[in-house]
Parts: sequence; C-alpha cells; structure tokens
Amino acid sequence: MAGQFFSSNGAPPRSNNFMLDGAIMQSSNDTTTASALMIGVALVSMVGVLGASFKASFSRQLNTGISADFFVTPENFAGFSPDLTRELAALPEVEQITTFRQGRMLVGGQGKSVQAVQPTGLAKVVNLDLREGTTDLPPDGLLVQDEVAAGLGLGLGDTVEVQFPVGTATLRVTGLFHAAVTRSNWLVTQDLFEQHFPPDVQLDGFGGIALAPGVSQKQGGDALAAATAAYPDVKVQDRAQ
Repeated sequence: MAGQFFSSNGAPPRSNNFMLDGAIMQSSNDTTTASALMIGVALVSMVGVLGASFKASFSRQLNTGISADFFVTPENFAGFSPDLTRELAALPEVEQITTFRQGRMLVGGQGKSVQAVQPTGLAKVVNLDLREGTTDLPPDGLLVQDEVAAGLGLGLGDTVEVQFPVGTATLRVTGLFHAAVTRSNWLVTQDLFEQHFPPDVQLDGFGGIALAPGVSQKQGGDALAAATAAYPDVKVQDRAQ
C-alpha cells in the first residue's frame, strides 16, 4: 500500500490529475513525513474546490432549509487558520460556526474523501437531510451518506476500520444522511482529524455561520467584518452573495 495513489472513487488515478484525485496514504511510520508533505500539497488545491463547490451547493439549496446566514472562505487556496474560527465562534452575534477541513482516508482499502467539522451544531448551518441517528458527532463518530452506507452494508451503530495518513481508527456510524451538500459522503470531528492528519493540513477550507437569535444581518455582518479585518485573505459573504 505504501506509495499508492487513490482517486476520489477508489479507482486507479489519472496520472495527470493527482491534485484532484487524491493523496498518498502510507502505513509505515518511517514514511509519515513524506506522506504528510504530499497530502499537504494535495489539500492546497482541494481547498479552493471545496469552497467554491460548497457555496454553489448552498446556493442551489437555500430553499430546502439551509440556515447558514454567512459564509467564510479563503481568498487564496491555502485555507484559513482555526484561530479565526475560534475568534468568530466567541462573538456574541454568532450562535454557530461550522468549518470544514478536507482529507483522504482508506475504508476497506478504497480511497475516500473525508471532511471534518465541529462535533455539534452542524444542523444549524447545513441541511444534510438526516435519515437516521444524529448530526452531532462523538469522538469516534462517523456520518455517512445513506446510499454509500447501504452499498457497503453499513447501518447505524456499525463500526468501520479506517486508515488515515497518520494511524488507524475504529469509528462508529452515528448518523446517516441523504444530501451530500458539502460534496463529501463521510464526515468526522475535527478533533479526530487533528489526531490523524499532519499539522500542515489543519486549515479550515470553508465555514458557515448562523447568527444568534435577535441579531440582524447588518449587526452580524458588521461584527464579522470587524473580526476578520486582521485576516485580509478571508472573505465573508451573506446568502445573497
């Protein structure tokens, strides 16, 4: 398995499209550094795709119950610091911020795209059309798109052995959703992501923000603009933008 490339659907990759198709997954401890570097390079290009496609998905589905009031995206392709996410979460005008990180993992020997989010509050930002379980994630929790889960014979409460760039984990299916609004069929917590992905990919590629009750769009927008002023590479947009 060492040194093997994986495409987004687990098939052999196109050699001229490595950045979009996947990253190296390594199991040997002495190859972790090389793996981290390659995954970091791949993620840089994937972040921009994540932000653009995610916003496009939101735009098409605004009338289906998506409740995010504002979106935070990087102006460049490198993502933005989790420090900014924590600063925004601390604002009294913000009820919930959910940010998305992107990576690759192996399930049953097949390469999968995985996103990492905060453990709670996902439903306040995006409507995944939950079919079973909950969108809140415990430390070992795993959200899986329902058709993908059915194809793999997975049900609510089942466990899944997952290989990450750094180590392996046994995860439990805690929610099954139907609408892959975020362009990923697999979601885990950011705490788990921090344990199993190298430091250089711990960047937030996109964020959705729900304002606190009673906060107007103008109040929220002004607060977010002030909080992001020190981050010139970050853009804040509302639903209309």
